[in-house]
Formats: sequence, C-alpha cells, structure tokens
Amino acid sequence: MDAQIKRARYLSSKEFSVLFAQTVHIFPSILNRSLRENRSLIVVNVAWEKIASILGNVLTAKQCQKKWRSMRNNYTAQLRKAARNETDLVFLNGAMDFVRPYTISGLGYPAGNGNDSSSDCEVVEEEEETVVSSGVNQLVKLPDDDPQVTTTTTSGNGEEVLEDDHADAPVACQHVQIDSSDGDALFLLSVLPEMEAMNEEQKRAFKNTVQALVKHRFSRQQAWVQISDKIGPEKLTAKECQALWTKLRICYTVHMRHLSRGSTSRFKLANPLEFLGPFVDIQLRKPVKSAKKVVSVADEGDSGEDDPPPVAENGVTEEDCLIEYCPEEDGEEEQIDGLQNIADQTIVGTYVLFPEAAC
Repeated sequence: MDAQIKRARYLSSKEFSVLFAQTVHIFPSILNRSLRENRSLIVVNVAWEKIASILGNVLTAKQCQKKWRSMRNNYTAQLRKAARNETDLVFLNGAMDFVRPYTISGLGYPAGNGNDSSSDCEVVEEEEETVVSSGVNQLVKLPDDDPQVTTTTTSGNGEEVLEDDHADAPVACQHVQIDSSDGDALFLLSVLPEMEAMNEEQKRAFKNTVQALVKHRFSRQQAWVQISDKIGPEKLTAKECQALWTKLRICYTVHMRHLSRGSTSRFKLANPLEFLGPFVDIQLRKPVKSAKKVVSVADEGDSGEDDPPPVAENGVTEEDCLIEYCPEEDGEEEQIDGLQNIADQTIVGTYVLFPEAAC
C-alpha cells in the first residue's frame, strides 16, 4: 500500500506536473486545434503516445490525456480568478504559461513573477481520479524488466487500486531535461515510440546505421581538417579544400565524358585523379550540341534548355566546365589545363591520402 501511495503522490506532485507540462509543450498538435492539420484524431493520438513514451510510460496515453485536461482546466480557472482579483498568476513556476495564448481567459493577460502559490496543489484534485482511483484494473508500470508483485487494495473512497513492490518514484522521469527550442532533441524523442515497436534485431540494425552515419560524418570533417593541415592552413582552409575538391571532381568528370565520346583530352591532372574512376558518372545529363553554342554564355538564356545545370557546393556548375573544356567541332584537341594556378599534383596527391573525404 505504501508503494502505491508513494507512486500516486509522485504522479500528483508539482515536480511531475512541471515535467509533464514541459513535455506537452513540444507537441503543438495538442495545443493549437485551430489548425486543420491538428484536428486529426490520428495526429493527436500519436502525440499522446509519444508523450507517454517520453515520460517513461508511467502513464498510458489515455491517462496523459486526462491529466492534461485536468491541468489545463485548473490553469484556466486560476487565470480567471487572477483576472478578477487583478493579481499576477504564478502556476507551476510558469511551466504552463505557454497555454495562455490558447485560452480565452488568458488573452492579453500579463505573465506573473514571484513564488508559487498554494493554487498549484489544486492540480491534484482531478488527478486522483485518473491515477489512483481508476475504475479499471490498470497498473501504472515502471519502465523496467523486473517482475512485479501486484496486490489489490481499496482506497479511501472504496475503489480498487493496484499495488506493486516498487517503493520509489520512477527514475526515468527524474532526469529528463527538455528544451523546446532544440529541434534535434525533439526529433530524437519523437523516434522513441517507433524504436519501442522494433524487435531486437531491428533495433540493432537501426543503432548500427545511426552510429555509422555519425562516424562517417565525423571522419569526413576530420579528413578535411587533416588535408588542410598537410597542405598548410595558411594556404587553404578545410572549407576551401573541400570546395576545391568539388571543382576537381567536376573537371575530371568532364574529362572522362569526353573520352567516352571518343574525344581527346589533355587534362594535366587526369593521371593523378585516376582513382576517382569508379566514383564519377560519365553519362551526360543533357546533350551538348557544340562548343561554340556552349561557350556563348550570352546565348544560354535562349538555348531552349528546360533544366538549369546542377550546382556544386562551391558554386561551380557542370555547365561551367563544359563551357571551358568542350572540344571544338572541327575535331581539334581540347585544351584542358587542369585548374591552372589553383591546384597541382602535390594537392591532388594530398587528397589521395584521405579517401573518406575524396571519394
């Protein structure tokens, strides 16, 4: 009986109510029902399932919904009371102030400052019906795998409640820190319900995929820093190295496409860049009729082409390389001098040392 009382006290405490309000705050579909996309019952139910999951499933989605209705009603009542008395309202240390714009009585009412008043305790009044005195045989389960010994007892109002052998409040709810402005954290929290639906094999595959992506991203960033250090940060920063490499790849791709069409090329950096062969696409995305038409930049707007050329990260387009390196119609050899004074074999050789960044 003591364990159930402690559990009920925690779920009805100010600490849990503040945490609960912070969790609800990150789901606008529950707050703003004036938007059409938030009126879907499916969207709302999914939001409550996610809230229950974030809180460690100490309450079911249905119980979370009832608790929120109780907290919102109490907050609205306190708003009206404060407006009548012309006093400032401090409710749960301001944890529910985000609800004010969505309540009629809260429109235009200034937020208050100061210590919490005794009105916070009124949150408990309707929660007892949800948490302790539920008319159905539902146990508020802790998020652990230990077997629980449950017994049926009778509360003060004669209704049956379930009791287990856990004496302490749920640990999972006590360390959760939610920042409603952190979109990345909110996204990760929203994935939790989907993870819970996975079997162990699927969870392992999901975790391995995420870890591989993180490792790959980190290794690429580190590689560019190391490339810059090897060349000399005073010459090229990591970002400049990455931009230069993008242009090198484009030029090498153009070189390979010319060779695939039977044209000749004198691209000076072709041999050092041979390792890129398996990683470049030599298929032209759009046909080039002749160099003379392509070189005429002024005529680009009248070329009749539907799609603009793809743009690389450093602003260099594939069309730029075609304009500069496309062979003449009379079959003369094209003049591809690499990147002129920007890159040489030493820089290309440095890139080869870091395939995780180059390929």
